[in-house]
Amino acid sequence: MNKLQGEWITVDAGPSHKTTQVCEFFENTQRTCIIEEASFSAKFGEAHINKVTGTWRLDGETLTVTETLNFSSVAHQFQFKVKSITANQFVLVSEHGDTTTWHRANH
Repeated sequence: MNKLQGEWITVDAGPSHKTTQVCEFFENTQRTCIIEEASFSAKFGEAHINKVTGTWRLDGETLTVTETLNFSSVAHQFQFKVKSITANQFVLVSEHGDTTTWHRANH
C-alpha cells in the first residue's frame, strides 16, 4: 500500500483568510479534493467551496499532481518535493519554495 493512499487534510490560516483542503488519494492514482476558502475583513466575510479532481504520482521524492476544478475542463499540473513522509504526516515543498504540511484525517 502506498504511503499516500487515504484521506489527508491541510489548513492555511491567516488574519483575514482560511483555506482548508481535504484530499483523498486512491490506489488507482486518482485523487479528489474539497477546498473550502474563506476570507473576511472588518464586518464582511465570504466563503467558497470547490471540488477538485485529478491524478497523483509519487516518484522518489517528487509528487506530481494534476487537477481540474469542478467548473472547468482545464487541467493543471504541479510538482512538489516530498520533504518528509510518515504514516500520519507529509510535508511538501512547492516549485516556488512554499511548504505545506498535510495530516492524515482521523474519522
